[in-house]
Amino acid sequence: MAKRKIVRYKKPLNINIGIIVFAVVLLYICMRVGNYFFSRPVAAYEVQQGTIASNNVYRGLILRDEHVVKADKTGYVNYYAKNNTKVSVLDNVYSIDTDGELSNKIYNATDDASALTSSDIDSISNDISGLTTSYNNNNFQEVASFKNELSSELTQVLSTNALGKLVSDVEKAASENDFFLMKSDESGVVMYSTDGYENKTVNEFSPKWFQNNLYKKRILSAKTKVSKGDTVFKLITSDDWHVIIPVDSKVASSIKDKSEVRVKFCKDNKVANAECSIIKKEKNIYYVDLHLSDSMIRYASDRFIDIQIMHGMKDGLKIPTTSLVSKKAYKIPKKFFTLKNDGKKLGLTIIHSNKKMDFYVPSIIFSDNDNYYIKKGKILLSDSIMDLSSNETIFFKNSVCKLDGVYCINKGYASFRPVSILERNQSYIIVEKLDSFSIDLYDRIALDGRKIKENQLTI
Repeated sequence: MAKRKIVRYKKPLNINIGIIVFAVVLLYICMRVGNYFFSRPVAAYEVQQGTIASNNVYRGLILRDEHVVKADKTGYVNYYAKNNTKVSVLDNVYSIDTDGELSNKIYNATDDASALTSSDIDSISNDISGLTTSYNNNNFQEVASFKNELSSELTQVLSTNALGKLVSDVEKAASENDFFLMKSDESGVVMYSTDGYENKTVNEFSPKWFQNNLYKKRILSAKTKVSKGDTVFKLITSDDWHVIIPVDSKVASSIKDKSEVRVKFCKDNKVANAECSIIKKEKNIYYVDLHLSDSMIRYASDRFIDIQIMHGMKDGLKIPTTSLVSKKAYKIPKKFFTLKNDGKKLGLTIIHSNKKMDFYVPSIIFSDNDNYYIKKGKILLSDSIMDLSSNETIFFKNSVCKLDGVYCINKGYASFRPVSILERNQSYIIVEKLDSFSIDLYDRIALDGRKIKENQLTI
């Protein structure tokens, strides 16, 4: 009986797709966890549109058409027109009471704050808000001045209300020549403060006028009694006014041929157009006269004001200075590039030092009208490029350049993007988008370009 040959049955390979998927997912999770614990976090910055307002803010001196008005009688004084408001020749500005009896009644009536209307309260609130917005620690003395002006404004409002309630007393005192209501001789803006600059003009300008340590402001409405010949108020009679600012030779040169510049007042960020002219030079400082014809009343209580010249300011993409890096690249004229593989590949014909020729497809960083800027890659400085149409050659070592740029991290890894710098200060840079290879508005870039490398993962 022949022996039967037993062949072991080979089991078919059963691949469990579920286990494979699970292994891939587990491997991915492990890689991500490892990347989270062992990679350095990359701080990001979102590119914004903006400007740089640096080194063009100046302390300006304001000059106006203004004069002081003096009392023609001696007596007790009460004020009715609000400070920094326009008056006509028909409006009561102040009164003088020779014996003080009626003046005392008017003053006592100012203790009743319930007479304030909602518009009065709104006006006072706006004044306080304006001080809060423009407050500067370097000019703390303005707070004390504002306190006195605000107190005077309250007294003027309440005095006007009291005058309306004392009609019979006013008529009696006036008939006895004890009480005199005084009006303005001409229309203008009433101010109850003086500082000695009232009669100064642009033609008489002296740099000494900028010495703030000599500046003193007197509040007139704090007085209760005046003598004949004392100053009782100041009247500004024109909407034309001037701001004189000291600038360096660079700024003076940039505006000397300009008839008008755009300025911004730092106090409230209001922008205006001003005629400009250089009126004086002392050593290396030029003094520029900015002539304005509107908004005078807005700054009537100021003698010195911070002002920004907006001429020459660049607008563009705003990035931190810490994001900027430099990268070496090759600058190659476009005529050396040719299309291969049915026009799908843009590359260069490279001649190596051993005379061997290759077609090389580089990584293009960006392009301008005449050149492509490519990454260094594996190219050797001793290699050269040939223009097949003219047999002209250039060496890579003669094409090295340096590009300014940032690392864009939109896609989860660092990619160098070139930029063109328009303007900069210590904190920010205004850059211009170069082409489709450059950054754009709202792109995410590395906040510190020195702490990241090309193609580094950022997620």
